Amino acid sequence: MFIITFILGSCYSTNSLSQAVKVNADSSALFANQSNNFIPDYQKTNFINKEDSPEGFPFLSGDGLRLYFTSNRGNGDRLHFSSRKTINDKFGEPGILSKNIKPGFVNGTLTNDELTICMSYKGQIYLSKRASLHNEFSEPVLIRLKEQFTSPSISPDGNEIIVMISGYGSPRILKKVCDFEYAEAGYNPLPGFWGNDKGQYSKDGLAFYISRANHERNDTWLYTRKSVKDRFIKTKEFNIQKEGIKSILNPSINSDGTIVICTINNAEPRYWQQSDLLLFNFQVNRN
Repeated sequence: MFIITFILGSCYSTNSLSQAVKVNADSSALFANQSNNFIPDYQKTNFINKEDSPEGFPFLSGDGLRLYFTSNRGNGDRLHFSSRKTINDKFGEPGILSKNIKPGFVNGTLTNDELTICMSYKGQIYLSKRASLHNEFSEPVLIRLKEQFTSPSISPDGNEIIVMISGYGSPRILKKVCDFEYAEAGYNPLPGFWGNDKGQYSKDGLAFYISRANHERNDTWLYTRKSVKDRFIKTKEFNIQKEGIKSILNPSINSDGTIVICTINNAEPRYWQQSDLLLFNFQVNRN
């Protein structure tokens, strides 16, 4: 795992792990070219990325202190959790998210209060709830739909879920009917995007980030809307290629847009077993 810290404004890093680095505030790239010399000995103290175990599909809490992700650590693909005391600390040793959420449940995203988690299992979408951050999640409940979907992203208020059709097609949007019931409310809520890649809402629900990688390029699309009742429109496209990393996917961003965590893959994007997580600080500009 790599940590790269940028602060926009004065455009200089103040993190003790790095030297002062000037960043172009007008650049559309989310990453600047940095050397591994800025992260001395970090691999040895990293508790998140485990050698020979894939980590991916991160969800970062609004305050940047809690991290939910999918990993296979010898017990099958399942959801894991890690936390830290402040945003200047490293994330601690991760553990299984909940004894009630068994292996096979993956791709979790949460509401802003982190009391509802939406996830996929064998082409079906499930929800699980808990009473507080200190309680166990409940047994997952199936959202009954006519088709098989994957890669769910639940909105911060829990009233929407954007999903992809398994294997093909454009995104769909599900609207909440009651507690564990959602209904299809339309095709392609992300105009101009096709495929089954996983995206994620911003914490205010007014933006949606989604990435796609192939041999030639790696892009993140940003969609925005004026209110949670409006449709998304495609606003901008970021080229987030970084030297030595072939694919950067599944961005999850904290409330004020200063911390980004994503899946990186130094092999082919389809080789899930090669995935790791990358965290960096940056001011994400939606305009």
